[in-house]
Amino acid sequence: MSTVIDYLKWRGDLSFDQDPFNLIDNVILSNIAYFDFDPTKTSDKVLLSHALNDVFERLKKGEIVLNFFFPKDTTDLIYTLKESKRFSNLFVSDYRNIIDITKPCQFSALTFHSGDDIFVTFRGTDDTFAGWQENLNMVSTFPVIAMTLAKDYLKEMADKYKNKNIYVLGHSKGGTLAVYAALYQDDEIVDRIIQIYSNDGTGMIRKKLDKDKLLKVEPKITKIIPEESVVGMLFDNIAGKTIVVKSKDKKIFQHNAAGWEVDGKEFVTIKSISKNAKKLSKATVDLIESMPEEDKIKIAEEVHSCILKTKTETLRDAKKQWLLVLRHLNKISYKNKKYFFKFISNFIKYKEI
Repeated sequence: MSTVIDYLKWRGDLSFDQDPFNLIDNVILSNIAYFDFDPTKTSDKVLLSHALNDVFERLKKGEIVLNFFFPKDTTDLIYTLKESKRFSNLFVSDYRNIIDITKPCQFSALTFHSGDDIFVTFRGTDDTFAGWQENLNMVSTFPVIAMTLAKDYLKEMADKYKNKNIYVLGHSKGGTLAVYAALYQDDEIVDRIIQIYSNDGTGMIRKKLDKDKLLKVEPKITKIIPEESVVGMLFDNIAGKTIVVKSKDKKIFQHNAAGWEVDGKEFVTIKSISKNAKKLSKATVDLIESMPEEDKIKIAEEVHSCILKTKTETLRDAKKQWLLVLRHLNKISYKNKKYFFKFISNFIKYKEI
């Protein structure tokens, strides 16, 4: 089975002028958004190849770490991208990375450039507790801070690079940010948006969104989800078109877009997600909707307080001090522990872990 890495090796010698931007390219750019670029070297337009070389050198020196969940795929992607004319000749700019556990907020974005097009790309959840806490806050808070930052960032890029065609994209939470950011732009900017891509991004509650904005923007949204999608099936699906793809990975690990299967320059698609994925997503949404609003707020507050007390910033830190983290998390109220146990038991029941 072939994946996006194989596509890079096969199609990597052709520029976007020679072979236009496609769905797989969107996933690759969304994966690049997880790289920790140096903001001092990517605030202005720079060749992506130069930015990648800097990431590679800092990686060798141990100054940055790889993707916590999929380190091998991240390593393979960096190596392959470095040799790819298709991507290394793109320009990248305006890299932002905002992490604040006290708010909490995790936001990261960057913009790619090719001819008359810009690709405004948002990072999904990384291994920072700020990101995971903000995800939990989404249950009770709308919009979360990262959504507002994404909306402002997209407007800033549209104003800065006037007359450019705009693509907006991201993976996981980054896909959700892409959709939200595009929904809340003025008509002039929306008219310039060619396409919005949400790669297994969490949905949103439709009734909380502006109906008029949805009518204009939703047809431009393409959502790509794997066969065992869980994250991308939460809440209402905000998309004009939804594509289901096969993956080399199993169960919930299909969230890793680098493992999605390709055939030539297209994804290998299937008709729908699996029965278990449908049941799990429904059970998860039902659980969330069954919680009183005060419980949603309380559980977010309790988890946030526990994380702050551990003084750990990332999942990598927590792995080193797992006893300390467990000791603090054990102080969560019995009522909220029951919600967590029910959440985990659903994953076991529907065989997604």
